[in-house]
Amino acid sequence: MPSENVTVAPRFHPQMSEQDRKNERRLADRIAAALTRTPLIGKSFVRAAPLHGGKTSTVYKLTASDETLAVLKLAGDIAFMRTEAAALSCWRALGINTPEVLDVGEFSGEPSLPYLLLEFIEGENLLGYLESQTGECKNIQRDLGAIQARLHQFRVQGFGEAVWDGVSFRGTQTSFRAELAESGFEDVLAFARTDGRIEQSDLARIESATRVLESHAESCGTRLLHTDFRAGNILYSPNSKRIYTVIDPSAVVSHPYMCLSYSLVLTEIHGRSDPIHILEGYEQIERVDRSALSAARLLRAILMLRSFGRDKTTSYAKGLQKVIRCETDV
Repeated sequence: MPSENVTVAPRFHPQMSEQDRKNERRLADRIAAALTRTPLIGKSFVRAAPLHGGKTSTVYKLTASDETLAVLKLAGDIAFMRTEAAALSCWRALGINTPEVLDVGEFSGEPSLPYLLLEFIEGENLLGYLESQTGECKNIQRDLGAIQARLHQFRVQGFGEAVWDGVSFRGTQTSFRAELAESGFEDVLAFARTDGRIEQSDLARIESATRVLESHAESCGTRLLHTDFRAGNILYSPNSKRIYTVIDPSAVVSHPYMCLSYSLVLTEIHGRSDPIHILEGYEQIERVDRSALSAARLLRAILMLRSFGRDKTTSYAKGLQKVIRCETDV
């Protein structure tokens, strides 16, 4: 039956503007109204507390009147929600730990509010654990590499943003170059050339890397990728640091090394551990072509300038520049 009294805490942070606070209050009120009139999975959820969120989604921990816990993820696109739900379910069917998908749908209103309801996993974020360690945690990095390789076993047709049609996945693009264009690669490249991080002489290397990935994709096939696979999107069991749950994919269909390179380069520029251990774990499941991987590292590092390299004085930007200049390798 519907809930009578629903408490939803707005998602505030210290640097938030007053207008953003108003928007968060409106969203909290709307969620409370939706949960009041719409029981999910037959439960009356009475409390919602923000967990985290990014540019495309907001996540809440729900508590029902019988103390059942669940996770409510909200985003602006129902197709995105259905694709994420299908990706998590497919990977779960392969034996990879992901939250169970409990429901996916839309709360009514103008505009409608797409949601994904997930099993609540009792775990802690792996990034916080790794940052607290003085050692390199080599075994954990190898575990993550092996998990990533297992995620990449799901072969899909096409390239680009993943779409779930209720039966199968497909990419929205027909070629690797079209996928790069969809991802905004040319805009990032133009920005990097303007401030001198990409020079005219680099363009031939970038074109060569693109051709290498195009050719290699014909032999290895395109896969369903997480594309944001990192310690911050992994939960670990409080009872065992080596039981992991994968969360928050941004499902894309592409060459698997574009996802692997993101994890390797991100680990490298953070500087807390050696990415070679991730690669060692990955190769426990599937052999890696080092030439194709080097090509993917270059293209992925350029794309990462958008998120990590706008200010070229930061350590992240300097790390990306080393990858782009081929001063480092795995």
